[in-house]
Amino acid sequence: MNPDIQYSELLQDSMRVVRSHKKLWILGMLAAIVTGQSNINVTYQTRQPVNVTQAQLSQPMISLFLGENWQRLVPIFIVLAALSIAWMIIALIIGAWVQGAQIEAVVDVVLDKRLSIRSALGRAWRRIGTLVGINLVAVAPVLAILALMTITFAPIISTLLLRPIQELGQMEEGAMFSMFAPFLCMVPILLCIGLPLMLILGVFQVYAQRSCMVEYLGIVAAYRRAGGLIRRHLGHTLLTVVILFAFGVLLAAIMTVPAMIFWMPVAQAMQDGVWTAGVAMSALCFTPFWLIINVGLGGLVMAFGSTLWTRLYLTFIVNEEPSTGLPPAQLPSTPSLPTM
Repeated sequence: MNPDIQYSELLQDSMRVVRSHKKLWILGMLAAIVTGQSNINVTYQTRQPVNVTQAQLSQPMISLFLGENWQRLVPIFIVLAALSIAWMIIALIIGAWVQGAQIEAVVDVVLDKRLSIRSALGRAWRRIGTLVGINLVAVAPVLAILALMTITFAPIISTLLLRPIQELGQMEEGAMFSMFAPFLCMVPILLCIGLPLMLILGVFQVYAQRSCMVEYLGIVAAYRRAGGLIRRHLGHTLLTVVILFAFGVLLAAIMTVPAMIFWMPVAQAMQDGVWTAGVAMSALCFTPFWLIINVGLGGLVMAFGSTLWTRLYLTFIVNEEPSTGLPPAQLPSTPSLPTM
C-alpha cells in the first residue's frame, strides 16, 4: 500500500469494498432493521375540531380520545409498553451483535480472507457482552434524559388526562403555565447538554466497538482507547462524521421526494374520504417503496459507514502500534487529510 495514501483514496476504497462485497450490504440491512438509524419518515395529519358534549365535560380528558370505557384499554397499553421495553432490549443485543459482525467482515476483506456472514456473526457473538456494554454507555444520556422526563412529566400528563374537562377549563392561566414550567426547563437541558453529549459518545462508541473486536479490549479500555484515537486524529474523525452525515442526509433528501409522490394522493384521499383505483395503487406502491428506502438504502449507508470507520481505525492502530498482530503490508498507513 502507498504510505502516503490520501483520505479521498480511503473513501473510494471503502466504496469499492461495499460495492464488491454484497454480504457487507446484507449486514448493513440487518443493522438498519434492528437499530432503525436510517429511517425516512413521511407523516400526514388532518386537524379536525373536537366536539365536546355537555355530558363529556364531567368525564376525564382521556375519554375524548379513548371513549368512556377507556379503563378497559389500560391493560392493553401496559402490555404494549412491556412489549416495547422488551423489543428495545432485544434490539440493543441484536444491534450490537450485527455491528460487531460488520466490523469483523470488513477486517476479513482488508486482510484478503474469505468473507463469511456466519463466521463474522460467530466471532461477534463471542464478544457480545462487551459490545452491549459499549452500546449501553453510548445510550446512557438518552436513558437518563428519558428517565428524567418520565419522572417530570408523568404527574403532569396524568393530571391532564385524568382530570374532568370542566375542571381543566376553569384552571387559571398561571396554574396551567406552572404545570408546563418543567417542560420549558427540560428543553435547553436536552438541546445544550443531552444532544451534544449523545453525539460525542456516538463517536467514542464507533472507535470503542472496533477496539473491542480488533484488539479484544474491555468496555473501559475500549473507551480509553477511543479517547486516545480521537485526541490524536481529531481531524480525520470530524471529517468522517461530516461526510457520513452529509451522505445520509443527501440520500434521505433524494428518496423522500419520490416517496411523497406516492404518499400525497393517499393523504388527500384520507382527508376527503374519496378512494379511487389510482389512489389504492399509490397506497400499495408506497409500502414496498418505503421498505426499499429504509432497509435497502439504509443498509447501504450503514455498510459504507461501518466500512469507512473500520478502515480508518485499522490505519490508526497499525501506524501507531505495528505489533497489533495485523499484517501492516495489507493495511494502509494513516491517511493524510485532503489539502484545501
